[in-house]
Amino acid sequence: MDITNFDDPDFVDFLWTLSDQLESEEQDILQRVVDGGRAAYGALSNKEKRIFDDIVDVNTITNCKRCGDPIPWNDMIEARNSGGYCSYCRNNKPNLDDDD
Repeated sequence: MDITNFDDPDFVDFLWTLSDQLESEEQDILQRVVDGGRAAYGALSNKEKRIFDDIVDVNTITNCKRCGDPIPWNDMIEARNSGGYCSYCRNNKPNLDDDD
């Protein structure tokens, strides 16, 4: 995974939100990356990088399941919790379950 979003405050907020849902080792890795950005990510061991990348991969939805628009970092948690829908589709399109 190519992580390029360390300077994006929405990406950092996304990581902060995830940290509450993780085991202590994962929280520690996430905390170091949030605090230190790209340099901290570069200083992680290969194992820690894999753990970090897996955390981000598992919790990231690239595109809305219904409209196909990209999901921004500031909507990622809600999109993940809603089954893969962007905020527009969640808020403006009735019967999302009909798309399943």
